[in-house]
Amino acid sequence: LSGTASAGLDYNNPASGSITIPANRNSAILDINVIDDTLLEETETVVLSVNNVISDYNVQMRSSIDTLSIEDNDISILSINGPLIITEGNTGTQTLTFEVKLDKAVASNFTVYYRTQDATATSTTNDYQSTNGTLAFAGLANETKTITVTINGDTRVEGTEFFELLLENLSLSYDGRLRISGSPSRGIILDDDKVQRYAVKRQL
Repeated sequence: LSGTASAGLDYNNPASGSITIPANRNSAILDINVIDDTLLEETETVVLSVNNVISDYNVQMRSSIDTLSIEDNDISILSINGPLIITEGNTGTQTLTFEVKLDKAVASNFTVYYRTQDATATSTTNDYQSTNGTLAFAGLANETKTITVTINGDTRVEGTEFFELLLENLSLSYDGRLRISGSPSRGIILDDDKVQRYAVKRQL
């Protein structure tokens, strides 16, 4: 047995052996014992090759190679947390840290692109600092990466505002079985500024 599937990992059959066709029969059954796991992977193959026929008769193989495909049924979710809430502050900067987590193992490493997007909070008015980039995952179960967004403090009187953080462009999708959840997430900025009121005393 050969192919892209591995003995002991994807199926429980030995890599080689023999099979006997009983007398008065023209075939025998070889069961491939597929291992059901939670690893997200591509479709794999088990290739059966017959190399030597031992018989007292002139028996010939019609085909010496046959292929079995093992189609994976697992789903893995890449999720981003949120919404996250922060109070703006009057000066300087603060940070919101988002977590991106892979719930189940994936057979290959992959990447995902992230970017912020203006909503009622905008980077052009300095509510926050826009960011983008790529996260690289090794494919491990519960693997977590972080994205940090910088929030700018000011003294403008504003309402509560928010921006969005998106995940997109997975480098691998496994026919849609590697999925993104929670995107877009939100960063909510609470304003802590107040309108100053002054009393004017009229003199008579």
